[in-house]
Amino acid sequence: MFQINDEVFNLIQTIALILSFVLSFITLLFSIRTTKINNGLLINQHHRELWLEFCSNDSLSRIFEENIDLLNFPLTFKEKQFMNMIFLHSEESYIASKRKGAYKIEGLYDDILDMLSYPIPMIVWKEYSPYYDKMFVKFVQNIIDENKLSLQNNSSKDIKKVKIVKSQHY
Repeated sequence: MFQINDEVFNLIQTIALILSFVLSFITLLFSIRTTKINNGLLINQHHRELWLEFCSNDSLSRIFEENIDLLNFPLTFKEKQFMNMIFLHSEESYIASKRKGAYKIEGLYDDILDMLSYPIPMIVWKEYSPYYDKMFVKFVQNIIDENKLSLQNNSSKDIKKVKIVKSQHY
C-alpha cells in the first residue's frame, strides 16, 4: 500500500489551505461586485420612483421654475417633502459611492448643480442641510461655492420673487 510521508502530507495540506484562501478571496470579489450592482439597481429604482412622483403630481410642478412668487404662494409641505426626499436620495447615493458600496455616480455633481439652480431646491437645501451627512453637505456646499450659486432677495420678509443668481465666472 502507498504511504504518504509527513512532508508530502504537510505540502498537500498547505496547498489546499492556500487554494481555499484564494477561492475565498475570489468569492469575496464577486460578492462585492454583485453588491455594487445591486446597490446601483436600488439607486436607479428609487430615482425612478421619485421622478415618477414628480411627473404625476401637479402640486410639485413649480419646483423647477426659475421665477416664483413666495409671498403669495409660499412653499408647500409637499414641495419641501419632495425636495427633502430628493436630497436624501442624493445623499445616500453619494455616500454609497464614496464608501465603495456602489459604483461612482458620474452625473451626481451636475444633477445637484442643476437642481440648486432653481429657487425651491436651494431654499429647501438651506433649510434642511444641517440634518444631512457632513460629508455630503461639504460636497454640495462645494458645488454651490464653485458655481457661485446664491439666492437673490431671500433675506427680506417682503420677498416677492426669488431666483438663483449664478456667476458667469466659474
